[in-house]
Amino acid sequence: HRVLVSGKHLALASSYFKNMLRGTWKETTSHLATGPMGIAAEGWDLEALLIVLQVLHCQNSQIPRKLSLEMIAKIAVVADYYQCKEALGFFSQTWLDSMDQKPPSTYCRDLLLWIWISWFFGRQSQFRQTTSAAASRSTSPLIAIPGLIKEKRTTAIANILQQLHGKLDRLLRSTSCTFECSSMMYGALSTRMHSSGLLYPRPVAPFLGISHEKLVQQVLSFEPPKWWSAPTMYDNRPHGCSWSSFKPLVGNSNTVISGLDLSKMGTLCTKNKTDIVVAS
Repeated sequence: HRVLVSGKHLALASSYFKNMLRGTWKETTSHLATGPMGIAAEGWDLEALLIVLQVLHCQNSQIPRKLSLEMIAKIAVVADYYQCKEALGFFSQTWLDSMDQKPPSTYCRDLLLWIWISWFFGRQSQFRQTTSAAASRSTSPLIAIPGLIKEKRTTAIANILQQLHGKLDRLLRSTSCTFECSSMMYGALSTRMHSSGLLYPRPVAPFLGISHEKLVQQVLSFEPPKWWSAPTMYDNRPHGCSWSSFKPLVGNSNTVISGLDLSKMGTLCTKNKTDIVVAS
């Protein structure tokens, strides 16, 4: 398809078209800037492209006030390519505010779409919320989202695994309160880690199949053995030294990794944008 448009309107709203219309021949440039021109619709969702063009041509009565998450994401890709985000200001705010669908709390394609549109349209609250959910609940390397989210997820998981294996090593070296204590705690921890797939082979980055949230929940569910010690022949009491708990292994780790600050983000590369929107 080719769409007939006004070069003048596009040049005023889009730096992409403004630069394109700076031709070598003055006569050609003058004609395109004032008369109609055709642009190819191949490679774009036709509806998304037409909505962007209607905005740029100030055809306000034809522009829908309510759109799906999918369509807003496609419009954002078109607007990003043609460098006309500012022209969508009023309508993008209207579309986002009128959405019935809220950002999901689970890792799914819709979450990736929300990351993309909240970044592109500068929605800090939604960007922090969605990047937090992606980093906390993804079990994959997150190919289609910013590298900082992948880094936060990988680092958080690696830290917990380091705590687990470090604890095992210290127990093996009998550096806890007593030999009996370290022996029972070592056996209990190694058994729990084995049943959770965390012992051998030790998981390595990018930690496929592991989410930070579930990993923290797993470790918090580890029950230490309970036994009674007898400091004297007349005294029996439950053993409760600082080594006889697994909860410190996750430290202050919350099941949720904090989201990213939009003001500290750079740009999303073109491949990331395409991956997010066309992912099935």
